Amino acid sequence: MKKILCLFLLAACYTVGYSNNFKSNNLNEINSYYITEKGKSYMRKDLASSEDNKFGLSGSIQNIEYVNGTSEFDKNSDYRGYSAKTQGFVTGTSSEFNTTGNSMWLTGVSFGYLRSEIDYDEDFGKDDAETLGVNAYLGYNKNDYMLITYIGGALGDNDKSGDKDNFLVGIEGGKFFTICKKNKLYPYVSLEGSRVYSDNYSYSNVSYDKTIENYTKFNLGLDYDIKFEKIELKLFGKYTDVLNDDNEITVEENGLKREISTFDSYKDGVSFGGTLAYYIEKDLYVALDIFTAITDDTDDLITSFRLGHIF
Repeated sequence: MKKILCLFLLAACYTVGYSNNFKSNNLNEINSYYITEKGKSYMRKDLASSEDNKFGLSGSIQNIEYVNGTSEFDKNSDYRGYSAKTQGFVTGTSSEFNTTGNSMWLTGVSFGYLRSEIDYDEDFGKDDAETLGVNAYLGYNKNDYMLITYIGGALGDNDKSGDKDNFLVGIEGGKFFTICKKNKLYPYVSLEGSRVYSDNYSYSNVSYDKTIENYTKFNLGLDYDIKFEKIELKLFGKYTDVLNDDNEITVEENGLKREISTFDSYKDGVSFGGTLAYYIEKDLYVALDIFTAITDDTDDLITSFRLGHIF
C-alpha cells in the first residue's frame, strides 16, 4: 500500500511539474511573415504589369495599407491557447531599371509595423506583441519568366512573454501565362531560410534560456489576376512545407528540465486570399486585401485597405 501511495504522489508531482503553463505566442513570426509576403506580392504585381505600360516616367510604384487581423492558437500539451487582434500598417515601393523590350529589373523594399493584443485562454492574462519588419527585394522578368530574391528581418517585442527577432533570405521563381489577353496566371515555387532569436523567458515557475532556431521552407503557389477596365481581381493560394520543423528547446519548470517543441509559425500549412482593386485614375488605385493562413495549431485572418500610386 505504501508503494502504491508513493507512486501516486510521484505521478502527481510529475504532472504538476510538466504543465502547459507557457504564456507565449508566435505573433512576432506571423506578423513578420505577413510583411515579407506583402512585399513579394507588390513585386509580382509590378513585374507582371511591365508590358501594360502602367509605370510612369520614374518607373516607380508605391503602396501603403492599413492592416487589421485576428489570430487563434489552439491549446496543446506545451502551450496555452490564445486569441489575438492585430493592427498596423505595411508600405512598400519598387522601381524599375535596365528595362528593354522583353525584360526588366525591379528593386523594392517593404516596411511594416504591426501590434497584436493577445488574450490567453482560461483567464491566463493578456500580452502585447509589437513587430517592426523591413525587407529588400530584387526582381527580374524576361519573356514572362520571373525571379525574385529577397532578404530581411524583424524585431519583435513582447511585454510579458519574451522577445523574438528573426532574419530571413529567400528566392522565388515562376512564369506568367497570359489568358484572354489581359488576365495572368502565375505558378511559382520558392525556398526560404529563416533564423529566429528568442530572448530569455521567465514566467511564474517556467523558464528557458535564449534560443536560436533555424527553419527551411518550401512553397508552392498560384496567383490569378483578372483585369477589367477599372477593376482588378486577384486570387491566390500557397502550400508551405517546412523541411525542418523539429526544433526543440530545454525548459525548466518547478525545478525539472525537459525538451519541448519550439513555439513558432513555421509549420506545414496553406494560405490563400484575394485582392479587389479599383483604379480611380490610371496612376491611382485603392484595394481591399484578404489573407488567411491555416496550420495544425493556428488560424490567421488579415484584412487590409491599400492605396497605390504609380509615378
